[in-house]
Amino acid sequence: MNENTGPISDRYEPSDVEKRWYPLWEARGYFRGDPSRPGKPFSVVIPPPNVTGSLHMGHALNNTLQDVLVRMKRMDGLNTLWVPGTDHAGIATQYVVERQLAAEGKTKGDLGREAFVACVWRWKEESGGTIIRQLKRLGASCDWSRERFTMDPGLSRAVREVFVRLWEEGLIYRDDYIVNWCPRCQTVLADLAASGAEVLVAKGGRGGRGNSAFATPTHQAPREAEPGEPGEERALHLELKMIADVGLVGFPNAGKSTLISRISSAHPKIAAYPFTTLEPNLGVVDLGQYRTFVVADIPGLIEGAHRGQGLGIKFLRHISRCTALFHLVPADSEDVVRDYKIIREELSTYDPKLVEKPEYIFLSKFDSVDPKAASEKLKQLRAERPRGGGDGPQGPRFERGPRPRRPGPGRGDRDDDGGAPLTRPEVL
Repeated sequence: MNENTGPISDRYEPSDVEKRWYPLWEARGYFRGDPSRPGKPFSVVIPPPNVTGSLHMGHALNNTLQDVLVRMKRMDGLNTLWVPGTDHAGIATQYVVERQLAAEGKTKGDLGREAFVACVWRWKEESGGTIIRQLKRLGASCDWSRERFTMDPGLSRAVREVFVRLWEEGLIYRDDYIVNWCPRCQTVLADLAASGAEVLVAKGGRGGRGNSAFATPTHQAPREAEPGEPGEERALHLELKMIADVGLVGFPNAGKSTLISRISSAHPKIAAYPFTTLEPNLGVVDLGQYRTFVVADIPGLIEGAHRGQGLGIKFLRHISRCTALFHLVPADSEDVVRDYKIIREELSTYDPKLVEKPEYIFLSKFDSVDPKAASEKLKQLRAERPRGGGDGPQGPRFERGPRPRRPGPGRGDRDDDGGAPLTRPEVL
């Protein structure tokens, strides 16, 4: 032993060795990929960890297996490259930053868009730096000169290029479709729900201890016990709502189920009485050229539905997720205006926003009455229909295809005020 060496430890300390050798390997470029080197190319792109925190045991296992494979190929003489990087994980990262702001009593709305984006980037630098340091401490033999982030300009440009090419080649298309909207994040999220998935709603309490827990060699049957602690209490309310472009509404036996079965592949089961479906049904209408829209058959409503009459609120809640309403009024009704007003009043009482939706009125069962009587009832509905009801200032227009110029069998008849058409559909 001389002055340049200390005593040899009787234990191997990996951290002392690793922190001395890894920087040397990195400085000498042992892990860098070079296309000009001889040998068959072998490259691996690291599955980029999300910059939502730090690495866990799963990352350690995954990256160790990759490192073993890369090092083995390198020793076999292959020209190897292991490309490192991190993933932006947009929504998850946003949630982490929002949670930090909440701890300070702030929201992203308080900061504004630019300041919030700056906060997210600062978190990316902090979390991304931690991840890279962890990978190096693991000994990962990545080419760190090629480290990338999924939101880097070059990668973003490459993604746009691929999508444009796919579009120009007709391999992808853009259309309206149902999405999973998060009201808290105010954005679209992927639906990760899986069949049979279990969710912890509340934690159970700690169990007590009985007599046997207090037994001793000299006291085999003590009369002692220790009570447990109660579990958490939670009030859980689950509500499932259908999502559709169009909701068919009206009294029972108005012809909604017949209509949806004619225009889509849906085949609703009809109850014997009162001739209505017992559950909502969804149907997809195919317009051709990859254009579709979803129709929901909302089972027949009756007067007092908002108070729970009939199946009431069980069905009304679904209407709030429909973009537009198709109101079917049967021509054989004694008072079509009264029937229309009753359903509209039920919708308004349940949720005033429902009557602001774009609305189309259909006089169904046209063949069940005298043509002159049917035409008269059509005029009555046109006269009573609220001006602009959902198709003017009170709501956005809802059009699909050009409107007809003049009325006729199976064609639209526009209101004088330019509102939604009162349509004579195919005979139901």
